[in-house]
Amino acid sequence: MSHVRADAAGQPQPDREPPSGTRGYLVRQPLFTLRSELVGYELLVGVDDGQRGEDGGEDGGEGGGEDAAALRGLIARGDLVVVLEAFADDRPVFLRVDAATLASDELRELPAETVVLQLDVGGSVAPGLLEECGRVVADGYRLALTVGAQGADAALLDLAEYTEVDFAATTPQQRADLVAWLRRHSTTIVARNVDTHEELAEAKGLGCDLAHGFFFHQPQRRGEATVPAHARSHLQLLAEMQREELDYPRVARLVKQDVDLAYKFLTYLNSAALGLRRRIESLEEALVLLGERRVRRWVQAAAVQHLTPHKPTELTVNAAIRAQLCETIGRELGLGSRSLELFTVGLFSLADAMFDRPMEKALRGVPITDEVRRTLLGERTAFSDPLELVVAYERGDWRQVDLIAERLGRPEAPFFQMYSSALLWAHEVFDTV
Repeated sequence: MSHVRADAAGQPQPDREPPSGTRGYLVRQPLFTLRSELVGYELLVGVDDGQRGEDGGEDGGEGGGEDAAALRGLIARGDLVVVLEAFADDRPVFLRVDAATLASDELRELPAETVVLQLDVGGSVAPGLLEECGRVVADGYRLALTVGAQGADAALLDLAEYTEVDFAATTPQQRADLVAWLRRHSTTIVARNVDTHEELAEAKGLGCDLAHGFFFHQPQRRGEATVPAHARSHLQLLAEMQREELDYPRVARLVKQDVDLAYKFLTYLNSAALGLRRRIESLEEALVLLGERRVRRWVQAAAVQHLTPHKPTELTVNAAIRAQLCETIGRELGLGSRSLELFTVGLFSLADAMFDRPMEKALRGVPITDEVRRTLLGERTAFSDPLELVVAYERGDWRQVDLIAERLGRPEAPFFQMYSSALLWAHEVFDTV
């Protein structure tokens, strides 16, 4: 996994910056086992700058014409290899392609050990597609076929390591019939666009193997879950982070109450990403040396992670990415003086899923400002637009990203670079917590 270093202001800086010519939208989405264990990622690619034409797909993340052209441009320039190195985290990355991309010579520049090529297929096979799929499989690439309700050609299925059933595009009966049919083939079945725990339970009942979607962003129905009793020190730490001026001795005492957290804080400080020239042994010295901005961000993210040990790490990673992106986009929109609140909005925007409670109850006892709380409960505030933009980007809804960005004024920094920095920063934090 590529790591990040921090600049003098505490901003995350990837060790390998995105290529300067890289524009467009790129986001990764997780792929899980049905027990919510991370398996890999899907990488969505889209066109930015509001230049999407009529041939773009209705769902920007599903490989519309311009999005496919943007992907081929990334491959041709060699940028996608750098992206994969930064985003893959040593796991397979599913990449949606069209027939033209599949047949391109540039495709062979991508690492076959990392990339899984996704392809939408119907009941009939276009001329030459079977042969082209056979060639890429012979070259060592794995195929994932998204199969519609009408099924797919059996010879094509025999080439696929994965088959995907789209829960957003099929009825329950169609899904049941498709999975029963796919079970006759030697293929790993992926339930795609699973966005609720009820759909995840359905996928399990059907006999699917993996799940893609945002079900893990939803609270599970477990009765009245409460914030664990041992979390008191972490909530006190979160409260301390909201103060206008940090009381470093008090922060140090609170961190020391959790030996594991204190150890991980020192580990983070001594990591290569921060580039310090000597090893730091004292927690008090570490806090001062790290600086107020970075202390606030790391402590908040680490405390949230420790409050939700039973949840997939990807949930808190996504929350940290949202936090960093909300702050960065807010700064671009003239809200730089409120950067801490923007960060907090993003970090707690998934509090209902973290604590398995409705958002209003999840936020009880969490030390946040009134405006942050109102934003998270759905009221319109100065923080609503940045959060909505971040959520649209996270989901690969490029049309919605364009609409919000044009209404607010498109940030000068490319979205991809802001997202890439936020993702790498989140991983640097959670590598140590």
